Amino acid sequence: MEYREFEGAVMDLDMAIELDPLNADAYYARGRLKFLTLKDKNEALRDIDVSIRINPDEPSYFVRRAEYKAYMAKFGFDQRLMLESAIRDMSFAIYIDPDDYELYKSRSKYNKELGDPLAAVEDYNKMIDMRPDLAGPYSERGIIKMHYDDYGSAIEDFTRSIELNPEKEENYRFRGLCRHNSVDYHGAIEDYSQAIILLYNEYLITSDRIRIQRLLADTYLKRGVASTSLGNTLNACDDFRRAYELGSRKGRNFMRKYCGF
Repeated sequence: MEYREFEGAVMDLDMAIELDPLNADAYYARGRLKFLTLKDKNEALRDIDVSIRINPDEPSYFVRRAEYKAYMAKFGFDQRLMLESAIRDMSFAIYIDPDDYELYKSRSKYNKELGDPLAAVEDYNKMIDMRPDLAGPYSERGIIKMHYDDYGSAIEDFTRSIELNPEKEENYRFRGLCRHNSVDYHGAIEDYSQAIILLYNEYLITSDRIRIQRLLADTYLKRGVASTSLGNTLNACDDFRRAYELGSRKGRNFMRKYCGF
């Protein structure tokens, strides 16, 4: 939006507010405009604050204010306080509309950004109860369980996510890592192998090839280590070589350690 258009839109909303000072939607709309165009994002928050004071039963106002606070937190505006406040806003929105799946999804994201993964798990639990047919919450919950070394439960989540969306390679990588850490090396190798196939498929169509190449190298390394645990040095050395060819220095180090190069 050009400045003149913004100025005209704000003038229209100013007029609407002057005619009806209790027009919550006008404050809300003006706040959105200010957030998109003004450097001082607090100006936008003040308008959203007024909207909420006039109509505290509208969940979208709380959602928007939470989004703005989370955005500002990324740029150093009292990061922790802003995220905590954003989570409170999302909780108010959920209180008003407890059946909105997207509200739990947003709050789980803010909880993760705040560094409270266990609170995020509670949101994933609710999301799964509401929509057990969606793969995403199982994956996200599995990742958190994996980081807390709850490998058996994480494997269950990744398995369910794979059943719902078998084309998402990261579920195989993460399940492979959980199986690896659970001393199920055969299962880990199967998962790493499927992840490699899907990564190569993605490599052919993505513009982000550097990231995919890095993931491929790391997955070859992990599969190679699992093979050494089974005493299969030949396969392990082939994987370490492939990892090295993809740019992994660890691949060379493992070749020296296990393969005599």
